[in-house]
Amino acid sequence: MTVGFSLLLIAVGAILKFAVTDNVKSVNLSTVGVVLMIVGAADC
Repeated sequence: MTVGFSLLLIAVGAILKFAVTDNVKSVNLSTVGVVLMIVGAADC
């Protein structure tokens, strides 16, 4: 992946982790945010 896409994954992950307070029944958005940040950081 490109550096830009990695930064996008990190940004979206951070938004899901720290800014979204909504609850979804079957998905923990905070965990999804952490996973996206890890994938983005590992790919840089």
